[in-house]
Amino acid sequence: MTWNFESEAEISGFKIYRSESPKKKKSLIFSGSDPLQRSFTDKLPMNDNYYFLSVYNQNDEKINPFPYYAQLIDSIPPVKPSKPNGYCDSLGVVALCWNPHPDKDVKGYRLFRSNSPDKNFMMCAPKMIVDTFYVDTINLNTLSKSVYYKLNAVDSRDNQSELSEVAEIKRFDIIPPVAPQFENIALQKNKVIIKIMPSPSKDVEKYLIFRKLASDKDFDTTAVLSVGQLTFLDANADDGETYHYGIQAVDNSGNKSEIVKKSFSTPQTKTAEIRLKKKVYENNVTLNWTTESRKQLDYVIVVYADGSESALSNEIKVEL
Repeated sequence: MTWNFESEAEISGFKIYRSESPKKKKSLIFSGSDPLQRSFTDKLPMNDNYYFLSVYNQNDEKINPFPYYAQLIDSIPPVKPSKPNGYCDSLGVVALCWNPHPDKDVKGYRLFRSNSPDKNFMMCAPKMIVDTFYVDTINLNTLSKSVYYKLNAVDSRDNQSELSEVAEIKRFDIIPPVAPQFENIALQKNKVIIKIMPSPSKDVEKYLIFRKLASDKDFDTTAVLSVGQLTFLDANADDGETYHYGIQAVDNSGNKSEIVKKSFSTPQTKTAEIRLKKKVYENNVTLNWTTESRKQLDYVIVVYADGSESALSNEIKVEL
């Protein structure tokens, strides 16, 4: 900086103040004691500089009210910002935030979004974001389980940084998994063996097995199987009954598929048997019995007969 001063007044020297804005506080960066000095070099300037020159003596100081503006030529972009963090709620609202950029001349950020972690990122905020947070809205009715964000920083010279590292935000899952299917139902050694064809959905966490008799109104949950457990053994199936089975997939967000149903009838392979024993003591007879049956017996009927026979009737002769 150079200046002119042609007054004959006795002066002590010149002072220079600097500010990043005409209306902000001025800082003293130079105080010279040579009345003949007419230049100064600012070796640590800011990007935007407003310089104020004053002349002073022992009694007074006069500051030029009209600043001189100097702007550095800045073609160096800011460093890459930190990646955003956030979460998605059940309405598809994504709340994002990130750390403030360390460069003082950064004036804002641009935010980009994609359904893929490595391609097709599009700017999702219509304007440059001046804060370190943003609220986005996404579609939940999609098979894409995550949404991905990147951002860059923009300085006061509109230099743009590289995009940040990618941030993965899990979509709130409202999509139920595809239902599994029955591969086979068979009877082996008096036990019903059910084989499951697994759901193709990748986020399935478990399978539920249901069973009811034909006469029952509602299904009962019979078993809970892990993803890799695709065979169920029903050891409590009775002979000669028709059962309705159901299977259902549950994903890691608790969404459930439809229940797939199938009926299976067990053959009647064995009838109930009763073995009766007696104990006679004087005029009393005590009966004891044991039963063998695959079904639950409701009751046992005891039949009594005294073994007496009547006399023969009169004889009738028939000639042919």
